[in-house]
Amino acid sequence: MPSLGLSPHSIGSSAFSLPLVAGIFGRQAATGAGSVFEFQHRLNRCQREGLDPSLCNTVVPLPDGQAYDNTCNSNLVTFWGQNSYGATHPNSPNDYQKNIGFYCDYDSINVIPVAFMDSFFGPGGLPTINLANICGGNVFPGTGLAQCQFLAADIKKCQAKGKIVTLSLGGASATSFFSTQAQAVQLADNVWNLFLGGNSATRPFGDAVLDGVDLDIEHAAPDFSPFVNRLRSYFSGAGKKYYVTAAPQCVFPDPSMSATLANSYLDAIYVQFYNNWCGLQNFNDLAAWNFGVWDYWARNVAPNKGVKIYIGAPASDTAAGSGYVNVATLGNIIQQTRTSFPSFGGVMLWDASQAYSTSSCFWYASMCLSISTCSFFVCREQQVRLKCESLAQGWRILWGKVIRMDSLYSAYMVRFWLISWRNQGNVSSKGHLFHLYNHHFF
Repeated sequence: MPSLGLSPHSIGSSAFSLPLVAGIFGRQAATGAGSVFEFQHRLNRCQREGLDPSLCNTVVPLPDGQAYDNTCNSNLVTFWGQNSYGATHPNSPNDYQKNIGFYCDYDSINVIPVAFMDSFFGPGGLPTINLANICGGNVFPGTGLAQCQFLAADIKKCQAKGKIVTLSLGGASATSFFSTQAQAVQLADNVWNLFLGGNSATRPFGDAVLDGVDLDIEHAAPDFSPFVNRLRSYFSGAGKKYYVTAAPQCVFPDPSMSATLANSYLDAIYVQFYNNWCGLQNFNDLAAWNFGVWDYWARNVAPNKGVKIYIGAPASDTAAGSGYVNVATLGNIIQQTRTSFPSFGGVMLWDASQAYSTSSCFWYASMCLSISTCSFFVCREQQVRLKCESLAQGWRILWGKVIRMDSLYSAYMVRFWLISWRNQGNVSSKGHLFHLYNHHFF
């Protein structure tokens, strides 16, 4: 992806904003420094919407540790590490990317790829990582590998909340790959020992053990299947679940990853439907929008016939050169795609900094992804029953419907459902899903 914020996977690019992340992520944790901010954020929105302020307290925290489920079709992925918002808004330092733990307080996020490992063989034969404004000043002696051990607690916090945190390799500004199968194997050994379940004196994230890797290869590169196969040989004897994903361009086949996709057993594909003619902006063009091609490949050709395909989307209009659509349009695309293609796994957004500052994308994606067999609105240990008749007179009663309240917008979503049913499927006079775009309802 191009740099300077034009592409979601560029080093230093700008794609999500901070309020947007809050919205897409849904419920803020009930404790922690971020929760005070999120409560005020909900209160401000409640007042702006003219809702009963008591709704702003309608938050039922879920137990930590609920495991990520790759078989669901409601997962939300957001990349972290590149301070995308800061790259395109250099005069707004207060909204620059925060530490990863800040975003993990939002329950709606399921997967956070850490971007990027941008050089595979740097000084001392070890890779390098680029985390923009978060880490990079101190490196291990004799290497270019940053010492970011202070992030270990944040990473483990995310994992304790049931999220997976992976390492994304590549990006638009990646500077080196490998040229032989032996180097591919060596790279896998290094990644295992430095970031996953192995051992090394030079672990950038200390004792935090990441949950797998993501391949975001955007330049001509060799087949990564020897690398993937080597990692999976380690996974098979491990005591925890690991994942391998990829983030190709929407053009099929992606020329940079065609061999890798053909030969590697992957768990999920985060297709970048932006910066290309096949992007979200051309959803209504049957000659351009090609999710169906990816779905057919996933179910009939891919080494893993159960691989999940995601819609990769820019989280704001500054996140990519093309492909951004407003949240109402994105919601319609999500609904249509999920009901049409069995391989649909969810949505990938670029990136956390842009998503949080914009707010709309996260809220709306959360809503649109919630109505599914693996919804984060499903009943868990903690439940709340809504007497929907108390929301307004004349609306259809949903007494006994059990949902989870991720935020005050969960109640607002019930309002939307009721009005839609009253109008036999048409959006009410509020229009455009209660102005979800303007009110950051992802």
